[in-house]
Amino acid sequence: MTIVELTEVKAFLERYRAFREEHASLFVEDFKQRFRGLASGLKLALTAEKEVVRLTSPEFSLFNTLRIEGDEDKHSRFIHHLLDPTGEHGQGALFLAAFLDMLSDLPESADQRVVVPGIGTVGDWWVQRERTIPNGRPDLVLSNRRQHWILVIENKISTQDHGDQLTRYAKWLESLGQQYEHRYLAYLTPTGAPAITPPPGAYLRLSYCEDISEWLETALPAVMAPRIRGAIQEYLHLIGTF
Repeated sequence: MTIVELTEVKAFLERYRAFREEHASLFVEDFKQRFRGLASGLKLALTAEKEVVRLTSPEFSLFNTLRIEGDEDKHSRFIHHLLDPTGEHGQGALFLAAFLDMLSDLPESADQRVVVPGIGTVGDWWVQRERTIPNGRPDLVLSNRRQHWILVIENKISTQDHGDQLTRYAKWLESLGQQYEHRYLAYLTPTGAPAITPPPGAYLRLSYCEDISEWLETALPAVMAPRIRGAIQEYLHLIGTF
């Protein structure tokens, strides 16, 4: 290669280096501008999200804060309180009527048909929690002697039925045949799972994620007290995580 050719190659390489440096600078500047716009938009989005959280607190749940999600006794207390027409919720028989409607909508099994009475006289209904019976204490007992109707609910969330628990309740219900024509035993779990040791004969499988949710969602529009409405909405949020 001649000196002239080497000089031309050197000049070409110098021009190429200058071109690359110039355009690299333009690329970096363009990237910086785009990043500033992205960062500004992200900052606005984060600010808006914080404001939404501040105004709505979408993740807050009093029930979760108090860690009662797995506490069967606390859930039984809440359900008992709502079912009681004389409860401090002040909504009368609203929740009881909605609960009976939910039971009437249960699919009919091959061996049991749930006969659901009307409300009738509210004072005829008796809602008990952990009623003492021979060989046991069912979580909830809902009864109406005038209409010869009784329902025993065994509530299990973080534990399972044990021993002959349901069998004992079933036998107790059977012993009430002269007083109650319509006798039902229900096993309430988060998903409606079957009992580990099922009782002889038929029993109802109720779930929080479907049956309890349906009950409360049906009653909610008619709740007049904002505090009760808010508590039920939070409770629905809780059991929706089961």
